[in-house]
Amino acid sequence: MNKIRAGYRFFLFMFTASMTLLRIMLNLKLSSSKGQDYILNERRKWVRKIIPRVGVKLDMTGTLPDLDQAAIFVQNHKSYFDPVTALKLVKAMPVSKAEISSWPLIGFMASYTGVLFVQREDKSSRAATLLGMEKELEKGNHVLIYPEGTTTDEAKTLQFKLGAFRLASRLNIPIIPMSIEFSKDEDAWVGSTLFLPHFFKTFGKKEVYVKSTIGPKIQGGSPEELLEKTQSWIDNDILKIRAEFEAEGISRS
Repeated sequence: MNKIRAGYRFFLFMFTASMTLLRIMLNLKLSSSKGQDYILNERRKWVRKIIPRVGVKLDMTGTLPDLDQAAIFVQNHKSYFDPVTALKLVKAMPVSKAEISSWPLIGFMASYTGVLFVQREDKSSRAATLLGMEKELEKGNHVLIYPEGTTTDEAKTLQFKLGAFRLASRLNIPIIPMSIEFSKDEDAWVGSTLFLPHFFKTFGKKEVYVKSTIGPKIQGGSPEELLEKTQSWIDNDILKIRAEFEAEGISRS
């Protein structure tokens, strides 16, 4: 039953992603007035529909701050599903590891609808990605980043990389922290576990329970100050979310 459920959800995810992509491509061909904002809107509509349909119970709290300019959204990293939760609320250009660009369909859809890919171990790639982020911010597009560089199932974030915070400091761009935590440690995608086995194990369950919080706007100061304030807020909120799961009688194992 679990494998049947997971297989159905995987098919649903891929099928609806394909239909969304085809609709976007067709409408862009038919109307020259539609651009990136239209693409981001359509992607967000798809995200909002697919989250509950693949069995995810998403409890998202907090209020999106008033923004009169583009912002950098910073989320801790637990799984490949993290950006899906964030994009439910935010029209943003995520920064993702380059390997995802080679994933069948998912990589093409990500690239076509707006994802900045980075080879984290390549210094020139990181520099190019920061330049791409700056261009998107100048165009008024929000950017979504995962400054840990990889995923973790721990209660504390890994040390954030400084690059995006240097950019935010130099351009005086606001940072919006976002926390995310799964109710079960096993739902995090860490180490050398392959995507499909993890997807089938996780989404074969009746429900995947996720909590996420949108934090306050953080702006101004040195890169180091911005990083410390952002990481501290996310770390504290992860602990708060874990306490909420515990209060609900949910074991992490």
